[in-house]
Amino acid sequence: MNNQSKNRYPLRQAQGKPLNKPFDSIMPKSVHFIGILGIGMSALAQWFLAQKWAVSGSDMALSPILNDLEKVGIKAKIGQKRANIPPKCGLVVYSQAVNPNNTEFKEAKRRKIPMLSYPMVLGELTKFYETICVSGMHGKSTTAAMAGLMLVRAGFDPTIIVGTKLKELDGRNFRAGESKYLVLEADEYKNAFLNYSPALAITTNLDKEHLDYFKNIENIKKSFLKFFSRISRRGAIILNRDNDALFSLSRKIDKFKKTRGLRVKWYSLRDKEALKIKKFIKLSGEHNVSNALSVFCLSKFVGISEKVFLSSISAYGGSWRRMEYRGKFQVTGSCLRRLCPPSDRSKSNPLGIQGKIPKAQNSLRFSAASGKAS
Repeated sequence: MNNQSKNRYPLRQAQGKPLNKPFDSIMPKSVHFIGILGIGMSALAQWFLAQKWAVSGSDMALSPILNDLEKVGIKAKIGQKRANIPPKCGLVVYSQAVNPNNTEFKEAKRRKIPMLSYPMVLGELTKFYETICVSGMHGKSTTAAMAGLMLVRAGFDPTIIVGTKLKELDGRNFRAGESKYLVLEADEYKNAFLNYSPALAITTNLDKEHLDYFKNIENIKKSFLKFFSRISRRGAIILNRDNDALFSLSRKIDKFKKTRGLRVKWYSLRDKEALKIKKFIKLSGEHNVSNALSVFCLSKFVGISEKVFLSSISAYGGSWRRMEYRGKFQVTGSCLRRLCPPSDRSKSNPLGIQGKIPKAQNSLRFSAASGKAS
């Protein structure tokens, strides 16, 4: 498609003045990541690399992401020590999981290097870009992936930071765009998303997750309301009508609509578009039809045709560690003998697993005569 390479929405800059991107004032242009092998941290590291920064990092344990970073030119060290931080370092970014007693954390403080947490840095990016945040307890990565890839197909040339690796991005979790758009997965844990300032937000659902931090569903609702209040004036919000916990906030959301001039769209599996999506989508489970519905609403807000939307979700085959197809099993008597690695886990989402079981059962082809399933 020719319009995939065309940037219809370039970053604006004042006439005769250079474009000031986030952290342009920091010198030297060297950033070190403490906890770089996290899925979000590794994507953010690639954003800095795309801005021509020197990027280094470390982590406590080995991860497949290490090889991914090395392929793009980022060297990460396993094990954390003071010497890992470069002598000339302009910024240290740390994961929310990093303890203040961490050796590198303490060394950065001793050297008085500017330090920001992962969500703080993302917060600065959301102010610079016209940011589309995908939030919710489940379905963020899949929905953000579908949204970002739809914008790519439509010629919007977005920057994408997503919590999974995508085949369409050459197995990466990051895409460097040249337009004003940023598609970002907005994590709610420890209220990270309260650092963000989106122009548009999608919320897939609320659920009793991260109760070690939130304690109960009411605190979760309060945090999401605070997040909605951070959407820019005359921005937009897309919400799942089928999620009871989320819909219970509808009256309060209506107040945001009036006071902040927000455009609000509720979507549901009962919408007529759901039937059409089911004919095109490759992903299993009604929850993924619901995720796609939110992206359909996004397409309407930003002016993307239904044809481009449908072709985009039809082309999307899923992502890393989300019911990822890995091979086949052979049934021998009462035992399963693995021929290839199995389908990967459905992350940690019980609702997603529940939604996938019926289609997985339907897709299982079993022959009593041969004793084989595939």
